[in-house]
Amino acid sequence: RPPRSTLSSSSAASDVYKRQEGEIGFIQLGYALNNRTFSDLMVVLETINKNQRFDYINQLNVSKVNGSDERLNLSFTYTNLGLVTD
Repeated sequence: RPPRSTLSSSSAASDVYKRQEGEIGFIQLGYALNNRTFSDLMVVLETINKNQRFDYINQLNVSKVNGSDERLNLSFTYTNLGLVTD
């Protein structure tokens, strides 16, 4: 998954679905990176690609910052799968 140090979780970020121990569980997270350069966003996307995690991204949005020709906003939701241990 993308390194958390480069991302900020959005306030509407997590829906957690817990199942019985030993079953597959998942958590859905929302991330937003606002007012960033194209290069900043490419670092995040390259990290996701390097770790072969594009299949876990549910939706990815990129938009221009109002009044700027060079700044961008990026947001996406991400599903992390794993075994439930307790």
